Amino acid sequence: MIEYQPFFQLETRLKGILDFSRVGRTHLAPFSKAAEKVTIIKADKPDEMLTFEFVDSKYEIHASWDRLIFKYEANLGSLTESGNPIEGLYLPILNTLKKLDSFGQVLNHVLYLPTVAIIPDINRSDLLEKFNSKFDFQFSGLQEDLDDLALILEYKNLSRQIKLEIGPYFGTADLEKRSIVPKWKSQDLADGNGFMFLLTILDASSSFDYQIFKKNFDLLMLKKNELWNRMQ
Repeated sequence: MIEYQPFFQLETRLKGILDFSRVGRTHLAPFSKAAEKVTIIKADKPDEMLTFEFVDSKYEIHASWDRLIFKYEANLGSLTESGNPIEGLYLPILNTLKKLDSFGQVLNHVLYLPTVAIIPDINRSDLLEKFNSKFDFQFSGLQEDLDDLALILEYKNLSRQIKLEIGPYFGTADLEKRSIVPKWKSQDLADGNGFMFLLTILDASSSFDYQIFKKNFDLLMLKKNELWNRMQ
């Protein structure tokens, strides 16, 4: 199988900063020096969003009144190395927002990783049969008419929720259907049939630092690797 990840996303959800459109740009302006491009969406509106793009490094950071989002299309291993953009920019931006008089609190944070496993030269019928055999499904002859199919598994406790959506993958139209199209990474590598894993970890803790991120990121990668090995 050939592995393809459109992107990795980290999202920190906030209790709304009601005056973000008035104070956000001023306080986050110093970070624009590091970015190759800065975009303001819905300027002067309550839900104004600032986007910092780092084209060469293939990531962007979105800051708004109720969330901070990091979207990354480069090598995932670099996120646990020295000088990574989580420590270097994402957390400093979050800490700057925390210093605002109108800042409330961190509500939770979410890690999201879509992964495609391309199986060379497999047709639709054989792919569905392979998926059925992995999870012991029976579709009573409906296979050729299925437009979409997914198995959803969830684990919850008081502090964490893990969600896995797994199903057959029938080409790049499936990326568009689920709004997981990459911005910089070529979709040519995702052309073909195979499996798709959508992994989400929601941590309900109001505390967030790099060690908490790394703990959840390591768990995310562990779950992804377990699925990959199962689907071989």
